[in-house]
Amino acid sequence: ALFPSGVLHVDAELTSDVLETPTKVMGYPALPVAERAMGQDSSAWFLAFFALVFFVAAAIGTWWLWTSWGRWHAWLVGLPLLVALGVACADAAMNALPNLL
Repeated sequence: ALFPSGVLHVDAELTSDVLETPTKVMGYPALPVAERAMGQDSSAWFLAFFALVFFVAAAIGTWWLWTSWGRWHAWLVGLPLLVALGVACADAAMNALPNLL
């Protein structure tokens, strides 16, 4: 049921008059500057900076755990934290970059 197994042909007839194409509700000039093509949200750099600071602090903390607890204990605690903070840091950096579409 998840994959197509055949072709379905449908014939339809127009039962009413053809209507005009509606006008655009929101044009390009109505968009905020940050949402236009190559627009940039400068307030996102603040979050990206602090996400990077927390990521570096977690990396230093993982290194300290490695020296005091041992390799496997440090990886068990540090790896999930570093992955989560790395994803948050990458997400914040992508929000700070300009729109390309």
